[in-house]
This record gives sequence, structure tokens and C-alpha cells, in this order.
Amino acid sequence: MKNTYSIKELELISGIKAHTIRIWESRYDLIKPHRTKTNIRYYTDEDIKKLLNISVVLKSGMKISQAAKLTEDELLSSVSSTDTLQDNFEGQRKRLKLAMMEYDEQGMNAIINSCMIKHGTLETLDGILGPFIKDIGLLWQINAIGVGHEHFVSNVLKMKLFSLIDNIHVPLTPSSPKAILFLPGDELHELSLLYLYYHFKRNAFRTLYLGQDVPLEYVLEVADKFEPSYIVSVFTTQPHFEELDVYFDRIADLFDLSKTKFFLTGSQLGKKELEVKSAGIELFNTAGSLKAELLRKS
Repeated sequence: MKNTYSIKELELISGIKAHTIRIWESRYDLIKPHRTKTNIRYYTDEDIKKLLNISVVLKSGMKISQAAKLTEDELLSSVSSTDTLQDNFEGQRKRLKLAMMEYDEQGMNAIINSCMIKHGTLETLDGILGPFIKDIGLLWQINAIGVGHEHFVSNVLKMKLFSLIDNIHVPLTPSSPKAILFLPGDELHELSLLYLYYHFKRNAFRTLYLGQDVPLEYVLEVADKFEPSYIVSVFTTQPHFEELDVYFDRIADLFDLSKTKFFLTGSQLGKKELEVKSAGIELFNTAGSLKAELLRKS
């Protein structure tokens, strides 16, 4: 269970540079790091929450010298009363991180719903939830947040995304492009895939969502009957980057890539330089760039 953090992890979660945190510690006594028996600094959930709240009020125009003097109740009141972040997507993502640290499902849903009312569903997904999903995936992979936080926020966002997807009613035609979305064997992290699923359905793709942990042989079985133009997947933890070349070769062996293209993204793909031999397999740095390319082709 994650409840202590290094200053680097504090920087990654809060978005505040480590050297700035140290300056605030010495100049304003803003937070007080704990120390191990070997004199190594560490921080707690409470320190992260305070820094996230501080960053929110700073975005509203308050100076750090003022924010540092606020009591805990005054700081929370200032965060609750400020409305200057309504048009600031970075600020809303920080609010979501704070709700995650508090395990505050109601607060997280309230932030998302408020953004959707003000900005619309598309802008909220692309400007706030898409980058937030990417942030959470990175923080979890480097162990900056614990399994509890990752599971909590993932399930809240899954329910929200499934609800949005269920409410899409776009008519399909015989010429609507077809796509299969799946996660490879042993891959369970489906937020980015759900994000893509929403966009495909909204843009009139005839989409089959196979979900988590699907071996390629099962994808082939579905593809033989469905005949998709595109097969899409996200590699967050699987296949391991050392196994990617073998996985790509397996795709080329099983599928007719002159008829069906594989569009792939995910953090595993960014861990080393990859040379894909087949022209039928395309790699993307982010789910957003994959989405943009597929919609361009539709």
C-alpha cells in the first residue's frame, strides 16, 4: 500500500518541481518532510494533498507567500470557492488527482460533470480525461501511486466512460468503417481503450469492443467473421517490450494485413526503438494521436 513518497514522486504527482518544493520548505515552512533512520526524506499522502491544494489556489492568482500562511481550513475553503479553474484543464486534472488521493468518488464525478456542462463531452474527454488517464497510467507504472489509488480511479472512470458510450446513438450504414478494439493477453488496463471506443462509436464506426485479456487467436476468430478494416489495441503492461517484436511477427502470420490494419499504442511501445517490418502495423505515441489518424481515415 503506497503511503510514503520520495520528492521525485511528489513532483510527478503534484506537477510542482522538486527544487520549488525545497524552496517552499525552507522559505515558507510549507511542508515538513519526514526522514528515515538513514536520514532520507520522504513525504505522505497529506503532503501531496496540501501541495495539490496549494497549486490550485496559485492558479487562481494567490501568491505563494499568501498561500503558505493559510490554515488547513482556510486553504480548503479557498480551493472550494475559487472558480478560476473552470477554463483551465490542467487545474481540473489536479482537482481530479486530489479527489483520487482522497478516494472521493462523489468529488471526482462532480468535477467531471461540471466540466462536461461547461465545455461539453468532447472537450472534457480530450482536454481533461484523456491526459488524466495517461498521467495515472504513468504514475502507477513508476509506483508513484499505490494499487488502491489506481484501482479506485480506474473504476470511477470506467463507469463514467461506459455511461457515455451507452448514450451514443449514431446511425450506422452498410459503408460504416469497421473496427475491433481489444487488449492483449494478460493486459487489464482498459481506460485508454474505452476512451478510443467512445470516439469510434461517436464517429459512426461499426465497433466491436472485446475488452481485456484477449489472445490474438480469439481476435482472429472474430475478425474472420466481422471483417474489420482496423484492429486497435493498447499495450500498457503487456506484451512486455522485449516480446513486442515476436508479437508483431505473430500478427503478420495470423492476419491478412493488406485488408486489415493494426493500430497500436501504449506505454510499452515507448520503451525502446521499434522497427515494424509490416506496413500493416502502425504505432502511435498516444491514444489521442491514434484516434486522430483513424478518424482522418474514416
